[in-house]
Amino acid sequence: QLPDGAVICQVHAGFTPTALLHPATYLNKVLLGSPSGVMQLWNMRSRARVHEFDRGWGSAVTALAQSPALDVVAAGLADGRLFLINLKYDTTLLELRHDDGDAVRSLAFRTDGPAWLVSGAASGALH
Repeated sequence: QLPDGAVICQVHAGFTPTALLHPATYLNKVLLGSPSGVMQLWNMRSRARVHEFDRGWGSAVTALAQSPALDVVAAGLADGRLFLINLKYDTTLLELRHDDGDAVRSLAFRTDGPAWLVSGAASGALH
């Protein structure tokens, strides 16, 4: 919703976004995560869904982060799993998990050296 109250785009019924990311170099596109683990790539200019990523995760997408590598994003889930996903080829590159299964609440990549991924857990721990 814009400051004047106008809605610029609405996803289809039954899809509630739980995380949002604008992938680098993806002009006019946003990646949305959902409570079911499904992600959707939307073109905000044309207001159309470009692609749906249904990996069968069965857990809410709670965090998304752009990696330093083009087309690669990290997705964190409510059950403590993290995935590196190649958006261009719709493939999972890597799966990780918090030791205690604590929900992923935030994700960030280091960009001033080696591309380390840090995840924040619901307990406040950093992994």
